[in-house]
Amino acid sequence: RPSSASSVSSRLAAAAAPVLASRPGTGASLTGAPSRPGTSGGEKICCYECFKQVYLQRAVQVPMTPGTGGKAEGGSNAARHFCSESCADRFRQGGPSRRG
Repeated sequence: RPSSASSVSSRLAAAAAPVLASRPGTGASLTGAPSRPGTSGGEKICCYECFKQVYLQRAVQVPMTPGTGGKAEGGSNAARHFCSESCADRFRQGGPSRRG
């Protein structure tokens, strides 16, 4: 079957053309309904020990003391955040030699 160069190039151009239509939004986003329960838990932080992400409200906080690294920048007392008590305990047991 003979095929002309113009018909081949027009088919290639049609295949390469960007699709401008966007996907329709979900019903919840169109109606302004609140998000699903449990999905907007607030700010996330990374565990200071294992770097796992955890919601701030569920994080274990260890206040900074001279034994755990002193004061934060600016001289204010700060806290380290951990995903669990076990990570906080590992940090406490690490002592100054670990952060020295």
